Amino acid sequence: MSWIVVAYESKTGHVKQTFDIPCVPLSTLQEVFGICKSNPMYDCYLVTEKEKKLLEDLLGEKLGFELEPDVVYFLEHAGVA
Repeated sequence: MSWIVVAYESKTGHVKQTFDIPCVPLSTLQEVFGICKSNPMYDCYLVTEKEKKLLEDLLGEKLGFELEPDVVYFLEHAGVA
């Protein structure tokens, strides 16, 4: 399975940017997002400051939380890799 982080403009809902997350174990994401181990995480999950650091480490780049206050980030399931 693979996941992406999607940046949406909060006022319009338009996709501003997407980030592919390299192969990461489901169990890691479940732990970071506080999701039950039986949940395959097919839903979208709001990325907060709590999850930001791990995702930035996985992506190898910064998410623009401070620079773009009108953008919201979600972790989304991207299908089978």
